[in-house]
Amino acid sequence: MSPTFGVAFGGGGARGLAHIHIIEALDELGIRPVSIAGS
Repeated sequence: MSPTFGVAFGGGGARGLAHIHIIEALDELGIRPVSIAGS
């Protein structure tokens, strides 16, 4: 069984744009968190 993990992002504004790129990069690598949270 492969390990599972979740991702939590904080902040807003310009950081929100960076969060989108991080999620896209994880997807390209085939890494899929079981949950994504943010504020």
